[in-house]
Amino acid sequence: MLPEHYRKLRNKFEDEIGPADWKSLRAHFVRDAIIIVDASLDLIEVGIEAADNKTDRIEAWINGGMLTKPSPEDARVWEKGEIELLSIIVAPFVLVQHQSLTE
Repeated sequence: MLPEHYRKLRNKFEDEIGPADWKSLRAHFVRDAIIIVDASLDLIEVGIEAADNKTDRIEAWINGGMLTKPSPEDARVWEKGEIELLSIIVAPFVLVQHQSLTE
């Protein structure tokens, strides 16, 4: 059985997850607050782990290249609208995940 706080966070992030566009992300990019979550990970699960300060797991994902900071090239692609993004906010960060436009 899942702990109550885990279920509450999951419900919160399920309610809040949604598409993000460059206009809404630009300010977060400038303040270096965006983290790209690899498509192989569950975006909500990463959000829960981040909110719970599970540093060992977060560091493992970072070291494995599964959590990265966006590059200027990422920003250019996002600005052109060539990639669909899902996002959740885990203050002070915005977690984003690329979605295929063909899905």
